[in-house]
Parts: sequence; structure tokens; C-alpha cells
Amino acid sequence: MAAIQAQRAELKFTYAKVDVSAVRGALGIEAAGSAGIVGFFEDVTVGVDLPLLKAGLILRVRSKDGKPPESTVKFRPVRGSQLGPAWLEGKKSARLELDCGLRDVVLAAALDWKAKSDVFAESPADVASAFSRRQRQFLSDCSAIRIVNESALTLLGPITTEKWSNVDIGANLYVDVERWEVDDLEFIEVSTKTDDVANAAALQRSLSKRLEQLHVKPAPAGVTKTETVLHGLART
Repeated sequence: MAAIQAQRAELKFTYAKVDVSAVRGALGIEAAGSAGIVGFFEDVTVGVDLPLLKAGLILRVRSKDGKPPESTVKFRPVRGSQLGPAWLEGKKSARLELDCGLRDVVLAAALDWKAKSDVFAESPADVASAFSRRQRQFLSDCSAIRIVNESALTLLGPITTEKWSNVDIGANLYVDVERWEVDDLEFIEVSTKTDDVANAAALQRSLSKRLEQLHVKPAPAGVTKTETVLHGLART
């Protein structure tokens, strides 16, 4: 079998402890963004530190502007040898992306689903209502970690978010800007997607240069916002 190829690339610049007003001003953002909430299912058994995340598995639920939640099963990073033909071919295949951060580039595989109920309104949150049968099959077929008791997972969050889409920052560049906030943690992520995977590195350099020109240069976070937020939520 040939090497697994990503269908698109997402370029991400994540910043922590930023002045949100200053970043919005630098990027020319005046209006309020779309509001949302995000939560993650994890195993918070005492003495175990985020085992799903450490195994490269992210179980996310996101709701935007009060709409029904969308759930995502994501493997990041994912090995090509984890994915069988059923998840690489056809209309129901997994979404393959290169996640291009400041320090690394990894392949990610994800499967999304629009949940039929509001998992955030349930107490406790029900994993069964958050993820589809096909997502469970994806998890069973491809995960590097076994989950035999879904009821032992806990919904961490929700986190409040604000997002601005397709922001024109000049130099023929358009980005999404998203702010995550939970307790004393606040992050901003500037990102863009491209189907031209072969030229993703060149686009990332152009985006980085443009952000520097706009003086959007806070100290970058050393890890992804998902990892940092999950650690923060697990502590609380």
C-alpha cells in the first residue's frame, strides 16, 4: 500500500496569555465573533493522567451559536498502519489532515457527527448520545487504546469559545481566529486550511511572516491548546 496522504493541511499558530484586544486590533477584528462551547471526554481515574490524550485520542464535543453539538473522534498523531481501507476510501472515509503547528507536523484522522441530543444538557453527560455507531467502529478499529467501559469517561468542560472566520489579514491571506477561555487559561489560535498539501510549508512561512508584520508575536504556547486545556480541566 502506498503511503497515506493527507487530504488537506491546517496551519495553526497558538498563543497563550495574550492581550485579546490587542490581537483583535492587529488583525482588524471589530465585531464580536460567533460564540460556542467545547468539551472533551476523558478518563479521570485517580492516579491516571489523561490516558486518551496520551494515546493520541481526542473525543471532542462542540456546539456553535446554540446549535446542536457536533462530536469528533480524532487520532492525533495517527500512524498510517492504524487505518484500514474502510477508513481511507469512499464517501464515509475518515478526514485526513496534516496538523502543522509551530514546532511539529503530524498526520491526524478524524470522523465527525452531528449529535441528536444536547450532551451538554445531560447530567451526567452520556457518551452514547454524543457519538455515532460509525464513530464507535472507527474507535474500535483504529484506536491504540482500548475503551471497554464508556460510562467511565467524564465530560470535561464546557469551555467557552469565540471564533472569527475567514478574516482578511492582507497579503492575500485569510484566517480563522479562535479564543478559548477556561478559568485563568486563555488562548488564541490563528489558523488556515489548504488543499494544496504539497505547498503547506510555504504557506505557513507566509502566514508566519504576515503575523510578524502585524506585530502578532506573543510567546507561543509549547503545546497545543487542547492539551493545555485538558490538563487544566482535569485539575479542576
